[in-house]
Amino acid sequence: MVAEVRDVQLRWRASPLTRAIATCAALALAAGVIGSCWQLVAFAAPLLGVLCSLNWQRPLPKVSVHAEPGSQRCFESEQIELTLWPSSESFGIATELVISVIAGMQLDVVQRASGSRQTVTTSAERWGRYPVRASVEVVAHGGLLVGAGTVDAAEVTVFPTTPPQPTTLPPTELLDRLGTHLTRHIGRGVEYADIRAYVPGDQLRTVNWPVSARRGRLHVTQRLTDRSADVVVLVDGYAQPVGPATDATERIVRGAAQVVQTALRNGDRAGLVALGGRRPRWLGADIGQRQFYRVLDAVLDAGDEFEYTTGTLAPRAAVPAGALVVGFSTLLDTEFALALIDLRRRGHVVVAVDVLQGAPFRSTQDPLVARMWALQRSAMYRDMGTVGVDVVAWQPDRTLDRSLQAVPDHRRRLAGRRS
Repeated sequence: MVAEVRDVQLRWRASPLTRAIATCAALALAAGVIGSCWQLVAFAAPLLGVLCSLNWQRPLPKVSVHAEPGSQRCFESEQIELTLWPSSESFGIATELVISVIAGMQLDVVQRASGSRQTVTTSAERWGRYPVRASVEVVAHGGLLVGAGTVDAAEVTVFPTTPPQPTTLPPTELLDRLGTHLTRHIGRGVEYADIRAYVPGDQLRTVNWPVSARRGRLHVTQRLTDRSADVVVLVDGYAQPVGPATDATERIVRGAAQVVQTALRNGDRAGLVALGGRRPRWLGADIGQRQFYRVLDAVLDAGDEFEYTTGTLAPRAAVPAGALVVGFSTLLDTEFALALIDLRRRGHVVVAVDVLQGAPFRSTQDPLVARMWALQRSAMYRDMGTVGVDVVAWQPDRTLDRSLQAVPDHRRRLAGRRS
C-alpha cells in the first residue's frame, strides 16, 4: 500500500500565550507612561522583545498529512482501515491531528500512536465517494503562533451492492462471436439442432454414425451456436430537480451495476457512457471481473481508467457496432432523450429504463395533477417507441429483471434485422 501525501494550507493566528504577553505588556506600558513609573516600562520591555522576536525567527513550518492507503474501495456496509499521521520538515513544533468524515459515513478510531498517528475504520451504508478529512493544529515559534487547517487526506469510494440473481437482458441479434447465449443459428455448439445429409467439407467428428448406418449414407448432426453480446449502459448524470427525481438517482447507479454484472457473468462485453454532469465520461466495452470495478469507478467518477468526452451524445468509439444499449434515467432532460434517439438511428437496440417513481413533486399535489403527469409520461413512452426506443418503467414493487421483460419482442427482432 502506497501512502498519499497532502499538504495542509495553514491559517496562522496568535496563540493564547502571545495574547497574554501582549496584554500584560500593554497594561504595564500604559501604567508606566501614565504614572511616570520607569519600573513598569522596564518590566514591559522584555515582553515586547518576545513579541518582536517573531520577525527574525525561522519561516513558518509546512505540514503534510500522510494517509495509508491514499484511496480505498469497498462495498456498502463494508469496513476498511486507514492510517493517517502528520509530518513536517521543521523541528520543535507540536501538531495535533483530528480525523472526521462527512454525513453518511461512520468513523471509529482503532489506535492512537505517538506523533498523532491514528488508525481508523470507516464504513458507509450508501454508495458514493466519501473524503476522509484531517484537521491539523500546529504550535510553532515557541508557542507564539498557532496554525490550523483542514485537508481531504484520503478518499473512500463505496460501490453499490447488486442482487445476486442475474438480470435478464433484452434479447437482440447477437454478434457472431463465441459466447454463452444459445441462439437458433446453426454452427459450433453443444445443443442439438437437426440432422442432415453429409456434404464434402463436413468434419468427420460431426458424422452421426447410428443414423448413417440406418439410412445407408452419411449424415451429420447440426448443433446450435452459443454467441455473445456487447452491452453498453447509458447513465443519466444531468442535474435533477430536488425531490423524488434526486432520490431516483440512487436507482440509476444500482441498475447500471446490476446490468453490467449480469453481462460480465454471461461472458459478454460491457461498457458505460455517463452523460451530463461536470465531466461526461465513457469506458469501452470489455470482459472480465476487473471490468466490473472499472465500470463502477466510471459511474462514480473515481480512478483514471476511463475517458472524458464533450457534448451531449455518446461517442461512437464507446458503443461498438451491434451493441445493446440500456439507459437509466428519470427522462426529465431532453438532451438525454436525444442521445437515446441518436443511438437508435445508428442501428443499436436501445432500451430506456425510467427510474422515476410517480411525479417529480415533493409536496402532495391534487389527484388531477398526478393523473395529468401519468398521461404525459404515457405519451412520452409512445413517442419514444415510435422512433424505436423502448421505454420501460422500473416500478417500486418490481425488480429490474421483471421490468426489462416488458420490452416487446417484435420490435427487438425487427431492430436486429435492420442492424
